Amino acid sequence: MILQKILPQHPAEPLWKRVPTRTESGELTADFIMILTGLKQLAPHTQQSIFERLYEVLNIYEKFILIAEVNLQINTLWVSHRPQPGLGAEIAAMIHDQVPQAKLISQRFI
Repeated sequence: MILQKILPQHPAEPLWKRVPTRTESGELTADFIMILTGLKQLAPHTQQSIFERLYEVLNIYEKFILIAEVNLQINTLWVSHRPQPGLGAEIAAMIHDQVPQAKLISQRFI
């Protein structure tokens, strides 16, 4: 479930060690990182509203997304997805439309 994937977590391992690099069929995955400016400083109910908007967007792409995770310590959203031309930019644009403080800072293309 995407909602569980985007809620802030305190993982035992760094995200870069947990993110899948290949799909089940062996294709390289794609990913992107967005900065969520000021998220950590917002009130909990405002953070929850942002998580809900993120969930709405990510849920649309649930069959393509492998992992999506918010890191509150550094105010980032990391999304790893199945390879499809333009998909990362499309998801990031929709996220930005719903959460204007979300800015794309890195994208790995196939």
